[in-house]
Amino acid sequence: MQLRLTLVAAFAAIALAAPPAYPSEIYEAPQLANITTTEPSAVEIAEPLVSKRGETAGTTWCEHSMHTKPCVRLDFEAAKCYNLARYWNDKMSSIFPTSRTDRCIVYENTNCKGKRLTVSWPGINRLADRGMNDKVSSIECFKYMAS
Repeated sequence: MQLRLTLVAAFAAIALAAPPAYPSEIYEAPQLANITTTEPSAVEIAEPLVSKRGETAGTTWCEHSMHTKPCVRLDFEAAKCYNLARYWNDKMSSIFPTSRTDRCIVYENTNCKGKRLTVSWPGINRLADRGMNDKVSSIECFKYMAS
């Protein structure tokens, strides 16, 4: 009897400790923004400090602060604006560039418009501290060329 109760308790604990299942939408890639404008982007204004187009810059972002899952890691073509996938729109709470030379600018609105925040390595654990928690809709990443 005691063995049966012990086994039932052990199996219940294992079942409750199972990792949560996340929807497949978290891995949906952001879409390249269809922007036709003559205004220079924030990256183009800083041209002497950024890499050439065609290079990639990577970042990881998470739905919760402190790098708490679900998270996704993506590489972006440098100096191009990407609108976040539907799942991630207004859900980002922490963000971490992949390397010391990667920089990203996150924007409150799609097409890299509205309030913006530049993120450099090692990243930001709590976007709430910067007034951007659950507000990011688009992103633009680039390589920083140290002088």
